[in-house]
Amino acid sequence: MPDKFFGKCGRIMYTAVICLLSVQIIAGCIWGIKSFSSLQQFSDTTALLRMSENLKLTGDTGIIYPALLAVIRTLTINGPVSYYEVMYAIQLSFAFFAWYYFSEKVPGIKKPLHRVWLSLAVVTCPYGMQCHEAVLEYSFVSSLLCFLVTFQIVFIRKWENSEKPKSAAEGFRDLSVLSLFWLLLSLLGTECILIGFIPVFTLLVIVIRKLWAGKKSGILIPLSIVAFFFIVIVELNVVFGDKLRLSPIDAIERGMYYRVAWSEDLDERDYWPSAVVTVVDEDTMVRTMGDPGLVRTDFTDSMTESLGRRATSFRMLSLAWDAFTDNKKGVVMDTLTELAGYIFVPAITEIKLEGSGLSGYATGNYDIMRRNMPVFAKYYLRLTSIIYCFILLLTIPGMLETLKKHNLKSIVFSTAFLFILSSFIYTFSGNNTWDHRKVLFLTSMWVALFAGLSVKRMTDRTDI
Repeated sequence: MPDKFFGKCGRIMYTAVICLLSVQIIAGCIWGIKSFSSLQQFSDTTALLRMSENLKLTGDTGIIYPALLAVIRTLTINGPVSYYEVMYAIQLSFAFFAWYYFSEKVPGIKKPLHRVWLSLAVVTCPYGMQCHEAVLEYSFVSSLLCFLVTFQIVFIRKWENSEKPKSAAEGFRDLSVLSLFWLLLSLLGTECILIGFIPVFTLLVIVIRKLWAGKKSGILIPLSIVAFFFIVIVELNVVFGDKLRLSPIDAIERGMYYRVAWSEDLDERDYWPSAVVTVVDEDTMVRTMGDPGLVRTDFTDSMTESLGRRATSFRMLSLAWDAFTDNKKGVVMDTLTELAGYIFVPAITEIKLEGSGLSGYATGNYDIMRRNMPVFAKYYLRLTSIIYCFILLLTIPGMLETLKKHNLKSIVFSTAFLFILSSFIYTFSGNNTWDHRKVLFLTSMWVALFAGLSVKRMTDRTDI
């Protein structure tokens, strides 16, 4: 776009973004202070507390969070502060530092005060505050992904923009840093293994291409470090994994039922499928109606006791296929809507909360968030969702101009693929229930882009 874009109109637009995010920072601090002394009652939290007592992992949970929670609970017994307040402080501090580092290395914001503002704008995002002040692993996942992507961008810029030849030793060092964050992510949740691999793989391709172009020896060195960390991740997942976890085939077959069919099969008692009624008792059916968490546990366990593990998976896949053939258009539309919602959470939040289609966890998360401050939380979360959509429209021209002026193909491709892959994983591993907590990093990245572009344009008028 022409340079005239950053005239009066541009200044007004970016000033509006800064003002709106500043209001959010104030609102986020108010909600955070008020909610700091209470524990948000998520079912996930109950499960994590149980795992922290014996470190017997279930589901996709990794070892890091239950282990840390066990240590904090032990240290705070009969102490002046509760374990969850300590966890909140750790998570908030880690998130703040992660995005502060991002603001320095990625958009290159020079003044510390401006970096503090950007970090606060990201951390006080209502979707973020709910996770940072909760006993959930999502805050740590978001912060580690922030570090992973930040280092990836720094390394890509160095390898692609440097005129001097790079050595295999530099590739070894850079890939080791990324792979370490990949390892930590994998120990937070098994779904992070694939998500964390994308930035590592992108840098690996660039390093090999540069070493090959420079006719350098030692191309096997960067390959070996990534292979080493992959083996370590797989082995640690086996060591700390639940011996009763499903095989990939079982997980996919059951996942199709959770994704497509359960919400219809268990919606009304008069339409329960005979294939389910004959193997699951009525009390379990009634108890699990409309509860995606209980569908994965009590309902599935009851069916498994009657049929066995393999037969249960096959039965669920058959029911999923029947549901899909009966309602192809509806299934496809629900899936695409949820996929889009994970990529840009604010656009879907209000739709979900207004009761359009299945609300999934959106209503439950919202009810928990507003428990201490009903009126305030309503405007904090729901108005902020609308504001983010408005800010996106304001900042699109500047984002397009930045992409046009700079050679950011590798970074843009990798980040976009990470967005899409993460959304795809959570869409198809969920119970047809959209849950904004799972993609906190993606939402935080959008806020960081809004804030970073606005600060850069209003201060030194240079691009990210």
